[in-house]
Amino acid sequence: MCDEKQNECRDHGDPPWEGPQVIPAQIRRVDNLIFRKINQFARENGVEQATPMYGWIIEYLYRHRDAAVFQRDIEREFSITRSTVTNILQLMERKGYIERRSVPQDARLKQLVLTEEGICFHQRWMLECEERKTKTAPVIRFVGGGALSKVTCQMLADITGRTVETVENTKDVGAIGAAMLAAVGSGLFPDLAQAAAHVKVNGRYTPNTALKPVYDRNYRVFRQLYASNKKNFALLNKLKEA
Repeated sequence: MCDEKQNECRDHGDPPWEGPQVIPAQIRRVDNLIFRKINQFARENGVEQATPMYGWIIEYLYRHRDAAVFQRDIEREFSITRSTVTNILQLMERKGYIERRSVPQDARLKQLVLTEEGICFHQRWMLECEERKTKTAPVIRFVGGGALSKVTCQMLADITGRTVETVENTKDVGAIGAAMLAAVGSGLFPDLAQAAAHVKVNGRYTPNTALKPVYDRNYRVFRQLYASNKKNFALLNKLKEA
């Protein structure tokens, strides 16, 4: 019966019986057309090689920003070979999306981290979301270890378009805040406003308007990477849960 069906297909000019041999080539052609369209869109918006894989890796690094991530983690997460991951990471590093840092315990290992620019883009996005619900302050109080870097402070101001202030003892603000609450509760200060008056600003950074067009363009691409990969992220999460 299989022979009869095969002959019937040939008589009607249908695809050959061994159709599956043709499918991989068709998939490759479709894949090439999709990526050609993506690259065309990227070039039109002033960004080269904004591939979906970049977005996947950026999202993975952001979710694991509090952990040490190495190349082998990317290989394992996305099931791709070492040579392929090496090429991708080299391109991402050259374009300023990530940094590869040596670790003290083994100089051969390189920890993968998002650049400060990517983190600042996330902060801008969160502020815009908050702005749709409530009024946010025009001044950002930047605290913690990152606030010790003047470059990062200025970058945050340029990307968000808001003035950034830093304070003294920036790495201890959590403990200082708890002490203020205790001081108000025990009657040392009548209210939090008077307690907060003792926090001294030691740095102020205003946005550089000359850089706004560049950061606005890159921010649009940053958000588009997330939107274009949203369904893929959902699928990956389902696969992990299964």
